[in-house]
Amino acid sequence: MCEQSQDTNVAADEVLQLRLKELVKRPGYGTVGKPIKLACNYFPLIKLQKGDIMVNRYHIDIQHPRLKLNCDDNRDIFWAYAVKRSDIFGDPFKLAYDGMNTLFTVDKLHLKQVSEKADTEKFSFKTARENKPSELSILIKFTGLVHLDFRNAEAGSLDERKKGPIQFLDILFAQGRSSPIFELSKSFKAVRNSFYCIPQGAGADMKYGIELWRGLFISARVIDGFRPAINIDVSHSCFYKRQSLINLICDILNGDEREVKFHPNQLRLDTRLQPEQLSLLIPELKGVSIHTTHRNQDRIYRIKDILSTAVSMKFKRDGKEVSVAEYFRDVYGPLKYPNLPLVQVGSKTKAIYFPVELCQVANCQRYNKKLKACQTTSIIRFASTDAPTRNLKCIDMVKKSNFNSDPFLKSFGVQIKAEPMIVDGRVLPPPRLEYGKGNGGRQIILTPKDGAWNSNEFKFFESAYCESFGFVSFLPPHKASMLQEFCLQIVRTCRSTGIEMPDSPKFYEQARKNDTVEMVFKRIADKCDRDGIKCDLVFVALFSSEQYGN
Repeated sequence: MCEQSQDTNVAADEVLQLRLKELVKRPGYGTVGKPIKLACNYFPLIKLQKGDIMVNRYHIDIQHPRLKLNCDDNRDIFWAYAVKRSDIFGDPFKLAYDGMNTLFTVDKLHLKQVSEKADTEKFSFKTARENKPSELSILIKFTGLVHLDFRNAEAGSLDERKKGPIQFLDILFAQGRSSPIFELSKSFKAVRNSFYCIPQGAGADMKYGIELWRGLFISARVIDGFRPAINIDVSHSCFYKRQSLINLICDILNGDEREVKFHPNQLRLDTRLQPEQLSLLIPELKGVSIHTTHRNQDRIYRIKDILSTAVSMKFKRDGKEVSVAEYFRDVYGPLKYPNLPLVQVGSKTKAIYFPVELCQVANCQRYNKKLKACQTTSIIRFASTDAPTRNLKCIDMVKKSNFNSDPFLKSFGVQIKAEPMIVDGRVLPPPRLEYGKGNGGRQIILTPKDGAWNSNEFKFFESAYCESFGFVSFLPPHKASMLQEFCLQIVRTCRSTGIEMPDSPKFYEQARKNDTVEMVFKRIADKCDRDGIKCDLVFVALFSSEQYGN
């Protein structure tokens, strides 16, 4: 056992030591089918200088005394620091920062590092979530050189997206749309490898207070022949509309209804929300970033909870108990809608309450919650397009992005072609589809055309046998007659394809009002076990498409 284990380990080590390019080397190309030329959404990378390209890689750590920084915070801090400390960084267009911990540079930075342990520097900066600047700690440490050589084994390794030349290209091509020092970045919202165009007006309405933005997905790849290329595709994502929090509340309450039931113009001094409306709003509004309008501040807050009204919520002020409505009346002026709920922001130990009428939804805020079924359907309808149109959209977005004028790419000595790659392809012959024998005993064989075929009149080559089936309905009980007709139609359709089916279901189960899918199927399983029923198939009629996921 020991010798066998040792031999296995040696063999595994030998496999690991093989160069990856030998493992993935393509043995040849196919010949079957009609040769064609295909345009793909890959754009070749071009070197603007002769010889090898070497870049410097640094590890950056930015620490805030209180806040957990995100990528947007880090970018704002780093680029402000880089501009201020030009004695260290030099030309900012010779830097490529990923918003987290990695920085690539054309030239070595002028650091005062004399030992292996990097020194931490202090930098005063006000983030979007603060009222005043904080003293941050910034650590920068050189971690090595990166050679833009895609022929070695490391250039194609599985973790290459986290280090090496591929990671460098991903970060570099993001700079023009994410670095705040470049004017073009103000037209985009960066989300990982996607960059969404901020619409001049409104995006495509997806109901519930969100809209769809179109953007560009950019990712470096190593293609056939170990050549670098940039994969560029059209991307879509949902963002909150730029509007007041009251408008967002109305949009959520209106849902996907065509007729608008809730509108800010309907609000009155005594308007208050019902408990069922509040229960609908709380999960939708938690986590939404807002800013307020009653003070001359641009600070961003995140909603932690939705609470009672400004009239009923009270606190101690100068030893006297006052309501939130009374406080705002005395300090900022009377509220228009004191009976609407408050939003809670800040920490648990130091909670802050704002009336919803004084809040605006923060700009360029991506929607991260689960989409409703109607929203998913709308996105698919909006985003789906045929291949030629999608390719034209990619080319158009590449031209609008103006990569050839990108100062970051020029500084690092790379560029991409404006036209996509043309590759060889083959149209394979369609497979022959055999169906069951026809009326004359003749074998039915169909050949699809353009990926489609008509099989309505033919039976399956080998049909299944269904001894019994059941039916479950989550629809209202008054629609039972409609389901009976549907049941008969299922039986007729199955028999027409050769499937043997009984005339009627073995059981019919009507779900109760508060039943879940699990509860109904548990009841069915118990019934079948108790009565000795064998059921091959169960058809389920759902009331809404959102139940389908359950």
